[in-house]
Amino acid sequence: TAIYVYGVLSTLADQTADMYMFLDDPDPVGYFVFNGSKPEGSGSYIYNALLYSNTSLQPGEHSFQLQNGEGHNIGPSSLILFDYLIYTM
Repeated sequence: TAIYVYGVLSTLADQTADMYMFLDDPDPVGYFVFNGSKPEGSGSYIYNALLYSNTSLQPGEHSFQLQNGEGHNIGPSSLILFDYLIYTM
């Protein structure tokens, strides 16, 4: 069983992505940071960016949470553009 979380990253000036991922409990299972630098040949956005993956989930019910930044207005502002999630069994 696996989960793959995809988003769109902005390469516009002063735009960063800073996010935590939670799975089944309050402790983060992933952290993603993007500083806004664009790969050669990319436009203003990077599509189909893999933000988080976990291929070792046990079968059963799971909950997933994506949190923008550290929460509670801590840290710099951040842009998250969630695109889609794939869950396999």
